[in-house]
Amino acid sequence: MLKESEEHNEHSELKHTLNQPMRIVTLTDGVFAIIMTLLILEVKIPEIKSGGALKDEINSTGYRLFLFAMSFLLAGVYWISHRVIFSYVRRVNTMLVWLNIIFLMICSLIPFGAAILGNYPHDSIALFFYGILLTLLAGWRLLLYLYVTSHHDLLYAPVPAKRKKRVSGVMIFAPVMFFLSLCLVPYYPTLSLILFAVTPVFFATAISIVSNMPVK
Repeated sequence: MLKESEEHNEHSELKHTLNQPMRIVTLTDGVFAIIMTLLILEVKIPEIKSGGALKDEINSTGYRLFLFAMSFLLAGVYWISHRVIFSYVRRVNTMLVWLNIIFLMICSLIPFGAAILGNYPHDSIALFFYGILLTLLAGWRLLLYLYVTSHHDLLYAPVPAKRKKRVSGVMIFAPVMFFLSLCLVPYYPTLSLILFAVTPVFFATAISIVSNMPVK
């Protein structure tokens, strides 16, 4: 009986450990650290090729630096969003674990998307791929937020309905804007790239304002 009781206690302790969100948060932090590190590796030191000019190489490097800054800030926005979402989470279940795994898989494509844009500047196919990536990221973040806030058994406390509605409204803005920008790629590729860059900034500003608004 004593042995069975000890085994039951060990099983309960293991199950409690597996349900803790800290393991997911730690994994996510590690993945984002790698993503952000890989981004700077795409920025090469300018080298003058035979018959080339340093000015041309600096311009090329400047474009890659722009893509690095845009993608780094993008990754930062999604890391912050993940941190905020999981600040509500007291315990996880299998579905939430897999939703997070898929979220990290999509996020891991950010350096690849930035590299394609860097190698093929203003190319419609490269911009189209990057736009699809951004739309998937924003859409999956919204799904993750809605799943977490809809399962009160996973939370420290239920998220007020008014706050959930406000935050969800702002989160919907990002995938809609990315999709609209994606539709503009064949006609206005430069404008699409600008919208890809500024949308995360607008989102971060709006979500900060909405999150700090009092719930009456």
